[in-house]
Amino acid sequence: MYQRFIRQLLPKCSHNVIQAKQEIKWLVFYINNKYNNNYSSSNNNCSSSNNNYNNINYIDNNINYSDNINLNDYNNNNLSIKEIIEKKFSEKEREILNELIKERVEQSKPLQYILGTQPFCDLEIITKPPVLIPRWETEEWTYQLITKLNHLFSINNNNYKYNNDDKKYNKKYNKKYNKKYNKKYNKKYNKKYNILDICTGSGCIALSLANSLPPNTCQIYGIDISDDALSLANLNLANLNNNNNNNNHDNNDNNNSNNNKMNNQVKFSKLDILQSSIEEIKSLFNEDDGIDLIVSNPPYISPMEYNNNLDPDVKLWEDKCALMANDDGTEFHNRIAYLASNYLLRRNNNNKFHDDENQEIIIKKYQIPQLVMEIGGSHQVEKVIHYLNKYHFGWTQIWKDATGKERCIVARL
Repeated sequence: MYQRFIRQLLPKCSHNVIQAKQEIKWLVFYINNKYNNNYSSSNNNCSSSNNNYNNINYIDNNINYSDNINLNDYNNNNLSIKEIIEKKFSEKEREILNELIKERVEQSKPLQYILGTQPFCDLEIITKPPVLIPRWETEEWTYQLITKLNHLFSINNNNYKYNNDDKKYNKKYNKKYNKKYNKKYNKKYNKKYNILDICTGSGCIALSLANSLPPNTCQIYGIDISDDALSLANLNLANLNNNNNNNNHDNNDNNNSNNNKMNNQVKFSKLDILQSSIEEIKSLFNEDDGIDLIVSNPPYISPMEYNNNLDPDVKLWEDKCALMANDDGTEFHNRIAYLASNYLLRRNNNNKFHDDENQEIIIKKYQIPQLVMEIGGSHQVEKVIHYLNKYHFGWTQIWKDATGKERCIVARL
């Protein structure tokens, strides 16, 4: 039976047996977690109240499922996935697994939509069709950006630490120093670092920045044209706030009147970045403050690529508006660069969110950008660089992903 499941999945896994086995393992864990409740509510980042869209209509709650499987047995090599399926799963659970694999193969349903969540920068992001699924490439450059920004916020704190090897924000630093540091920060400086996430989708970038940057240093805005995307982004925000609140319940003081439990505040709003007026865009934030950093994973697949080359897993399930753009996939890049340069980014002395004389040194040393835009590859580099030059960005750089592909273009005025 296990081998049959592998053979069924192979076409969706580029005939890679290792990948097929990995997908089966995730599905087994999913079934065990979802239907046997073999995990605590604090670890359930996709609770039933938030996950109605992912309910499987053939589940019969009156059927007795197998006893809860202790997944530690798997981790301790006492059980293999094959043994769990063939010896521990009930017949009904094997039927569920078979149906999920059919969805994956026959309907080309992305695994992330089946599982209901996708890890992203130490967060569990809820996934729901047709909202764009967070990709590892986006996560990679988001980590890189967080590393750079934390250098900027470390100016007044010699005890700042960031583990660049495993790319995880140092929790010891976060617990020990942030309260003291940010009281000093908020007393000395009257501006927060404003970040705008354009085409926010699930909110994965905005929420990861809010969670990973020092508390109360930033105000993050996420915008999107899609009601589905904004609904999911707000669901993710509420879910993460709830989880953070539960995890830190014993540490919360009574003075916290803010319902936002992320390290920094996030606000999601509906906006058509291509058609909205400057006044409509600026109405989303304090016009006097301006924006310090703009990030975006915009649509960048050209109409020709969309029609001819796109994988069914993507084309059949994810929102076309979140994928395709005119001008060889660079329509949004042109608009974003224009707005950033002429209307949104702070300029001259106003671009200092605090008055520290070392800010410019840190920015230059660590090459901290004001604008970060994901692209589809080398074929778009020349055109996007042209836009940036046209709108007077004085410094540009290309970030490559782990496969060596041009993935981001970043810039400063």
